[in-house]
Amino acid sequence: MNKIYNFINERKPELIQIYVNERATRGDGIFTITIPTETSTEIKCIYIEDTQIPPELLSELQDKRTNNSNDIIYFYLCAYDMDSAELLGIKL
Repeated sequence: MNKIYNFINERKPELIQIYVNERATRGDGIFTITIPTETSTEIKCIYIEDTQIPPELLSELQDKRTNNSNDIIYFYLCAYDMDSAELLGIKL
C-alpha cells in the first residue's frame, strides 16, 4: 500500500483535477487506484461512477458522503489483495 500512498502524494493535484473533471462529466463516483499484483510496478487508475460500484462499497461511500462535507473526494485504494482495500477521503 505504500506504493499507492507515495503515488498519491507525488501526484495529488493532478489526481484531484482528474477526479473533479470526471465527476463533472460523468456524475458522482470514486477514483480507484490499484496495484494489480504484488510484483507489479504499474499502478492503475480509473474513475468509477456510482452506478458501477458494488453495493457494499457504495453503501460505505454514501455514509461517508452523508457524514462529511461536500469538499471531500474519495479514492478507493487496493494493493493486489482485497484485504488491504481502503476508502480514502481527501479534502479539496
